[in-house]
Order: sequence, then C-alpha cells, then structure tokens
Amino acid sequence: MALSSKARKVLEVGLANRSVAREIADAIDSGGGGGGGPVDLSSIEQDIVPAADEVYDLGSPTKKFKDLYLSGHTLILGGASISSNDGSIALPVGSTTGGVTIGAIAIKGSVLDAAALAALPGPFSNGDAYIVRTPAPSKLSAWDGSAFVELGDFQGPKGDQGDVGATGPKGDTGTTGPKGDKGDTGATGPKGDKGDTGAIGPKGDQGDTGATGAKGDQGDVGAAGPKGDTGAAGPKGDKGDTGAAGPKGDKGDTGAAGPKGDKGDTGATGPKGDQGDVGATGPQGPAGAGGSLVSRSVIFSNGARARLSAFGSQEDLNNASVVFSGGNTVTISSVSNIKLHEMTISYDSAVNSTASFSVVYPEPNGETILKMSQFALMQHFNEGGVIQQSTAISHANNAGVMTVSKSSLPTTGGNGAFFKIHF
Repeated sequence: MALSSKARKVLEVGLANRSVAREIADAIDSGGGGGGGPVDLSSIEQDIVPAADEVYDLGSPTKKFKDLYLSGHTLILGGASISSNDGSIALPVGSTTGGVTIGAIAIKGSVLDAAALAALPGPFSNGDAYIVRTPAPSKLSAWDGSAFVELGDFQGPKGDQGDVGATGPKGDTGTTGPKGDKGDTGATGPKGDKGDTGAIGPKGDQGDTGATGAKGDQGDVGAAGPKGDTGAAGPKGDKGDTGAAGPKGDKGDTGAAGPKGDKGDTGATGPKGDQGDVGATGPQGPAGAGGSLVSRSVIFSNGARARLSAFGSQEDLNNASVVFSGGNTVTISSVSNIKLHEMTISYDSAVNSTASFSVVYPEPNGETILKMSQFALMQHFNEGGVIQQSTAISHANNAGVMTVSKSSLPTTGGNGAFFKIHF
C-alpha cells in the first residue's frame, strides 16, 4: 500500500523524529506495512513496536500528546509495575513520596505551625508524621530520617452533614457594649397653637436718670457789623446784640442704664402643642465585649476526635492546650484569653475500655470552692445518637480546676460513643 501526501504529513507531525517518520512511511509504501490502501491512524489493527530498544520517543518536551487511554491493568515504567484494581492504584514496594516510604507514614498528632513542628523534642522514626494546622489549608509533614518533609495538603473530602444536635443552654449575656452614637434629630413637629396672652404685669419703677452727656462744640462766630464813624469819645455804649446761634452740636453719649424694674407676673401657660414625628433611629452601637464564637477540631493520637468552641479569637483558641491522657481524661488549659463554650468528643471502646470519662478545665470565674463554681453540663449519647440518662455524673473543684466525670459506662458496645460538654 502507499501513503498519501496528507498521511505522510500527519505521520511526521505526530512523531518528533521526522527521519523515523519518513522511514515508516517508506516502509509502508514499499509494502512493509502489509495490506493495501492508505494507513488510517484512527483505526490501527496491529501492534506498534519500535525498530530498536530504548531509541525512539513518543512525543517531545514541546509537543506532547494530550491524554493516554489504556484498558490494561498494569503500566511498566523501567521495570517497575503500577497496576489498577477496581478503581484503585497499587504502587511497587518501596515507593516513596517526598523521600518517605509510602505505607510507613504514621500520623502522631498536630501542631500549630512550622515553628512548633521544629520545636518537637523527638526522637522520630522514619515515617512519623504531624499535621501542621497553619497557614490554611493544613499540611502533612513526615520525618525522612534526617528532617521533616512536607507531603502536601491534609484535607479530606467534605463529609455529609450530621444530624442537628440538641440545643445547648443559653450562654450568659455579655456585658453591655458602649452606647451608640446619637441618632440624627427628627424633624420638628408642627407648632402648637399659641397660648393666651398673660395679664400685663405692673409697671416697674423708673430707673435713675443717666449722666449728662458731654457739651456740644461752640457754634461759629457771627459776621462783624459795619464800622461806625469815629465820634467823639462818648460814654461806653450798650452791649451789641448776640450773634446768630451756631449749628447744634453732636449728641452726647447715652448715660448708663438705670436699674431694671421688678419682673411682672408670669402669664398663664398656653396649651401644649401636638407631639412632633419621631426622628429616625440612629445607627446601632458596636457589639458588647465577649468576642466571636470560634471553633477548633482536634484529632488525638489514640484515634479520639473532638471539636472545641469558645468566645474569643481563633488564634487564642488554637493556642489552648487540649490533651487526652490516661485513656479516659481530656484536660483543657491555657484559656486565659477565651471563654469556653462547648466541646463534643467522639470515641469508642477501642480508645477507652474503662467505665468512666472525665473532662478537666479551669473554673470560668476563678472560684476555688465547689459550691460557688459554675458547673459544666455533660450529655452522653450512644452510637445511634440517642441521649442517655444523666446519672452517675459528678463535679469537683481542686483549687480552681474543675473536673466533670461520668461513671458506670458500659465497657462494650461503643463504650460511650460521644459526649457533649457545655461549659
């Protein structure tokens, strides 16, 4: 059979080594490919085997095939087999991730951040792993024999939402926040009708006369009369007429006011006007002290799981110490900047085979005697989520450290299943 020019071009584009493509095309043209007619690369009916071992590539770093579809169960890479079985992948013995052997990884607990991981005292075994909670999302780091190696995000798929738990008791009311800013003044209501005019009070006494104002300026001198003939010196004549009065001087300053007269009687009060419309409500003031409700999940090394919630900051809650010890006791400490709200803890007989369970926590108000203490409410549920009788529950206060305990637990069939503690 012979290849068309278009088929040759497709073959050269599909193979990175064009000389090899031309050799294959020439072999097909000469009959080496068998059969007759042009090659259809979308419907190959024979094995594709290179002419030499470990010489030719399929694709190149810059010209890659998009997807590879295989129906077989095994992929062989340089002698190592990767196989599939019912949708899962089986890797060869000794496979590693980040230098740590897969299958040897054992999660030992969780820490706040990389600094807390570096501060762990050790010693560590190869594969020992810890969950580093911050920054989000959480990361899984494992010991490779000389250092911790980050293996990637530690975050499983979101599970189905659980049933809504029973409503907890209402928490204490937080302290009242500061008064909000005063709202804008409402529009002025319509003016009320004018009241009747009160009777005129008696006239007050006249005030003292003010001081006399300053004297005005002197008027201009009148025109001189004609000069008479000089006569014999006779007796002194009568005084001539007074000249015309000059213009009036400026008004003097007002004298000091006299004393105020007695106040007249107050007139009768007029009727009250209609009330104006209520003004718009001012903006709400900031929330009172107490902080936001935040939560934190804890997975203990023995398999028990807990969720703790409190009022305060997420950072302060993450810094609180939550320890599972003795197979049946959870101890909470370092909570000076938060107010504990609720804790849910789930475990079974594989974790706790004893007949009791206790939670130890600081007394919220600093009380050191039991009768003045704030008791936590403990609720006990079986594996089916059914609340059990609240019997055999006791409280103690040891110098400000509270302990709430449940005894007479069954030692089989779930051994408690889970508890809710309302602080």
